[in-house]
Amino acid sequence: MSAFDFFFPQQAQASHLRDLVRQKQNEYYNDQRDKQDALEELKYAQKTIQKMEREMGETQLLVKAMMEMMEESGVCNSNELLAKIQEIDLRDGVADGQVTAQRNRPKPKFETKRDWRDSK
Repeated sequence: MSAFDFFFPQQAQASHLRDLVRQKQNEYYNDQRDKQDALEELKYAQKTIQKMEREMGETQLLVKAMMEMMEESGVCNSNELLAKIQEIDLRDGVADGQVTAQRNRPKPKFETKRDWRDSK
């Protein structure tokens, strides 16, 4: 507490209240800015999802057309295609119906090339 606060407590209190008001205003403006940033991120995410959904639909259409053409031309049938899909799915070490990203694949077990046990 300063001498000014001691001799003029009402002015000190008013000054303190003004500081609190400024602090709360700054917090409010920061919250509003954060809210606006979050809304912009949400809009961007929604647009990205819509784009990905459209691309996924186009990919599904393309794959379906290719599958039907392959069956109609006698290149392979549904069972052969399913077997090939399962074979490719297992190449990444995870049977999950998709090509698994490298970071999500199981780590290979470490196998030593040498027997480190004492041999006599």
